[in-house]
Amino acid sequence: MEIFILSKIPFRYREEMYGIATQLNRTVGEVLLLNIFYDLLASNDSNNLLPFESSSIIFQDNTTSLYHLTKFDYHFKNLIKNMTFIVNFNQNGNLLFTSHHYGGFIGVMSGVKANKFTISLNSRAKGHQIDNMKYIFHHQFNSISLTIRAIFEYENSFEDAMLVISETPYAAPASFTLTGTKCHQGIVVMSDRYKTLAIKYINESRYKFLLSNEEENPSKISIILSKINYNMINSLGNTTSKDFLYKIFESKLNLEKNSTNIFQTIMSSNILNLIYNYSKFMEEE
Repeated sequence: MEIFILSKIPFRYREEMYGIATQLNRTVGEVLLLNIFYDLLASNDSNNLLPFESSSIIFQDNTTSLYHLTKFDYHFKNLIKNMTFIVNFNQNGNLLFTSHHYGGFIGVMSGVKANKFTISLNSRAKGHQIDNMKYIFHHQFNSISLTIRAIFEYENSFEDAMLVISETPYAAPASFTLTGTKCHQGIVVMSDRYKTLAIKYINESRYKFLLSNEEENPSKISIILSKINYNMINSLGNTTSKDFLYKIFESKLNLEKNSTNIFQTIMSSNILNLIYNYSKFMEEE
């Protein structure tokens, strides 16, 4: 399986995996599995084996700025917590993009390209794991995290990023949250194996929010949005938008579980330092 799947990984990423395997004194197959775990496992019957669950919120404030909130609920406790870091990718001496990583993982699950766009992966538990495997073996394999990284490397506009995300077939179900530099450039792209199912736009929402997990918990969304809007009306005048967004995270309105292993971040393609100043693990209660 290692040889068959590895040959489907783009050469430049394959070489990185070989390098990591050499440095860590591990097999390249182990590094490969670390990097494609989502593609292999994301399904209704194997989702509990994933090392994380993730979701996002897009928020538009009263100045028409867009903020992209993302949270990852890690299942591997302190192992992942102590290996998570922010990486600046540079090209020809200039910053290309910034993203979150953990040791040995070369793909991207959330990141920002300054003055261009932000992207995050949201987990979806649909279908069966055997369908993921069948797709990987019988079709062109586009690893989700490596596709996101390639978008950051090669695309330079929100529209181009949206096109690649929505037109690429994947082996596993997922959704993607994207924001651009303009107030209407906030979307959630919902994908199944083979195709995109739907694209939701923030300017079509009756609220100033888009939640990535509306499909998963439809009965709770109106309650969540009502609470957020109530808090927005009563709090936004007395605090900054960024601090208000942080209150949303800490209130756990958008979380299914209480966890001390939740990594959260706020990003904006117009304000690069948000990813540095508003990225952290939630403190133990």
